[in-house]
Amino acid sequence: MQNNYQVFVHLLDAQGNKILQRDGQPVQWTRPTSTWREGEYITDHYGLLLPDTLSSGQYRVVVGLYDPVTGQRLPVSAGPTDYAIELGPITVR
Repeated sequence: MQNNYQVFVHLLDAQGNKILQRDGQPVQWTRPTSTWREGEYITDHYGLLLPDTLSSGQYRVVVGLYDPVTGQRLPVSAGPTDYAIELGPITVR
């Protein structure tokens, strides 16, 4: 890739509303996407701090990449939308 895309991680409620988000360059800003090579595996970790006021219930975590200059999200070939991959539902109790 020639561009440096950023990762987004969103926590969505049952209606698809964004509750929390975290954005950044991969691997704590040390592996911009322009340094990725074909066939290389990149391990990247993100955490979301859930507020004490978060209601109990089912939530979805989705991730994707976007251009930080234009805000345009990159398309994905798998996922609930054309721009994000769902990592699975979580239950908050």
